[in-house]
Amino acid sequence: HLKQLEKKGYIRRNGDFGQIEVLPAPVRDIVYLNQYGMVACGRDGFFNEDNVIDRIPFPVKQLRVNPDSFLVEARGDSMEPLVHDKDLVLVDKVPVSDGDTAVVVHGEGAKLKKVFHKKEHWVLQSLNQKYPPEVVAKDDLRTVGVFRGVVRSAGNENLKIRKNRP
Repeated sequence: HLKQLEKKGYIRRNGDFGQIEVLPAPVRDIVYLNQYGMVACGRDGFFNEDNVIDRIPFPVKQLRVNPDSFLVEARGDSMEPLVHDKDLVLVDKVPVSDGDTAVVVHGEGAKLKKVFHKKEHWVLQSLNQKYPPEVVAKDDLRTVGVFRGVVRSAGNENLKIRKNRP
């Protein structure tokens, strides 16, 4: 019942403390995106779809997000200037195509990289030129979703969002 009330915009749940906020009026056109662990923009990160850290509200119409989208925190500088350390990365759970910037899992680590599919392997490319490309066997990589945009906090200002696709 709580999931339905949240989906319809009557309540907002805070997963960290088990609190429920009753909203004064139903919120329309808002989707709550799951925020999972972190994704590396450099060394190995952590991504676990079973461990939701937070649920963050997003306006559906303004940002064209869907309920299958999710957020992860970026760590490192390998995807600069597009993604900075501690930015929230908006990801759509859609199939990854050649040349997409995507969240991938290699071994036990999650990464945000530009991916290129070759015959028997993947090439993971950083945007920051100081990091060389990484070649990964086809069977050693799992694609999670395609990078959609960045949610960046700028001091005390509101969150700023930079979209990757329309």
